[in-house]
Amino acid sequence: MTDPACIIGIDIGLKGAIAFTWWRHQMSAEGHEDRHLLKACVADLPHKDLWHRRSLDTLALQGLIEDKCSIAPAVVACESPVLTYGNLAQSGKSMATAITNFGRMTCVLESLFWEDRVFFIAPNTWKAHVGVSKDKNEAIRLATEIFPCQADRFSEKAKNGKVSIKDGRAEALLIAYYAMNNLWLPNRG
Repeated sequence: MTDPACIIGIDIGLKGAIAFTWWRHQMSAEGHEDRHLLKACVADLPHKDLWHRRSLDTLALQGLIEDKCSIAPAVVACESPVLTYGNLAQSGKSMATAITNFGRMTCVLESLFWEDRVFFIAPNTWKAHVGVSKDKNEAIRLATEIFPCQADRFSEKAKNGKVSIKDGRAEALLIAYYAMNNLWLPNRG
């Protein structure tokens, strides 16, 4: 049996989140690989207003990662923004914000971790591997199945009584799940 491995998944959107998952890897007597989820937690990405735009708060993000991850993570999987002409034509301002936040995220991750442990994954890649489409409700349903202990974190009641869906939290957990199955090499740490 190996020591637990921390695998981080990040949904980089404006409603994005960061998931911390801890897994244990062991080989069965028959020689089969077995991975068990030990613990999971998820939080919204910290933001602040910067130049009249909602921007990733890099210092708060660094503090959150250092607080939650006492051991160096085995894998950090971050969703990369989709850059297409259709997206740029629809909302150039929001695409500029996404690119800026992605650059800020990259700086934080590469300053904290070895480059060979940080992976940037296109949304269509991880979604195809875990079996969800663009439908946010599918992501929430699957994340609830895989991470039932986090199911209550996918919606939140505001002070005005309205319920907001936190699909970024579900997607961050699914990105960590994708990383555990496709990027983590247990013998590397």
